[in-house]
Amino acid sequence: MSALKRYFPIFVLSALLCVNTVFVRAETGVPEVGGGSFSIASVRSSAFSVDIKGNSGIMGFKFTLQYDTSSIKISAVERGSVTKAGNFSTNFDNAGEIIAVWNNTESVSADGSLFNVKYDVLDNGKDTEIKIAYSQNDTFNGKYEAVVLEVRSIVLTG
Repeated sequence: MSALKRYFPIFVLSALLCVNTVFVRAETGVPEVGGGSFSIASVRSSAFSVDIKGNSGIMGFKFTLQYDTSSIKISAVERGSVTKAGNFSTNFDNAGEIIAVWNNTESVSADGSLFNVKYDVLDNGKDTEIKIAYSQNDTFNGKYEAVVLEVRSIVLTG
């Protein structure tokens, strides 16, 4: 019984810290990046956008997208509504990877499209996942602080 009394305050403090962490995360929010799910069952060419929601301010980023080259062929990667100003650069060679880099002289807090990817469908009956990752060192706000993002894959359904 004395062991329970001795460790009880530690248990209560730990529980309070966990609850506090959950409430702080819910209040501050983490911007989400992704684009949902799109059907490619009856199309030859189409596009998807990589969107940001809950954007509290971003001044630069570096994203890497990976995809199955037997399902789609990338034809273009273009600026989105959030990245209409500043420097935007992409690198893709249809080897299954796209790199998109953007920076600006001012932080942008709008929600919307970061960039748009145009593609040709190679296999309409095949589902494919576009995996999205970002470089936290290269994704920053107006104070040059790292921006944490919650990133979700894009799914193309056949």
